[in-house]
Amino acid sequence: MIYHRQRAFSLVELITAIAILAITVSFAVSSMQPVSARTTTRSVLAKVYAGFQFARSAAVNKQQLVTICPLDGNGECINDWNQPISIFLDPSNERSLTDGNLLQLIPATTSGSLIAQPASKRYFQFRPIGTVHGTLGNVTFCPQNGDAIHAGQLILSSGGRLRYARDRDQDGVAEGSDGSPISCTRS
Repeated sequence: MIYHRQRAFSLVELITAIAILAITVSFAVSSMQPVSARTTTRSVLAKVYAGFQFARSAAVNKQQLVTICPLDGNGECINDWNQPISIFLDPSNERSLTDGNLLQLIPATTSGSLIAQPASKRYFQFRPIGTVHGTLGNVTFCPQNGDAIHAGQLILSSGGRLRYARDRDQDGVAEGSDGSPISCTRS
C-alpha cells in the first residue's frame, strides 16, 4: 500500500492565521477612519461651495438678488442649516420663497451638521453684481462626533468669493477668517 501524505493546515495553524488576519484588518480599518472623515467633510463642503457659486452666478446672470437659506414650512428663511438649503431669486428681498423662484436645492446632510456664522445667520444673499448683500459669514461643517480636526469651513468674502479655511499653524485644526481655530460649538 502506498500512503500519500496529506497537505493541510492544522487547527493551531489555522487559528494563528485567522488571528493575524484579524489584527491586520483591525489596524487597517482604524487607520481609514480619519481618511473617511476628511472625505466626508470635503464632500459636504464641496456641495455647499457649488451651491454658493451657482447662486452668485445666477445673481449676475439673472440680474436679481439671490438668497441662499434653509426654509421653514412657510417658505421663509430659518437658521437650521441641517435642513435642505434653497437657492432662489429674491427680487423684493423678502428672504422667503415665492412660486417659481426656486433655482436649486442642496439636500440636507446626514453625516454631520452645518453651522452658519454669525450664529443668527439665517441666509446669505448675492447682489446682481456678484457681491455679498448684507453681512458676511461662514458655513462650518462638523462631523457627527463633533471633532474639530475633521471639521471644515467655507468663508465668504464681501466680493462674493468663497474660500476653504486652512490649517495655517499646522495644529491639525483649520483656522477661520479671524485666525482662530474653527469650532464645532455654536458661538
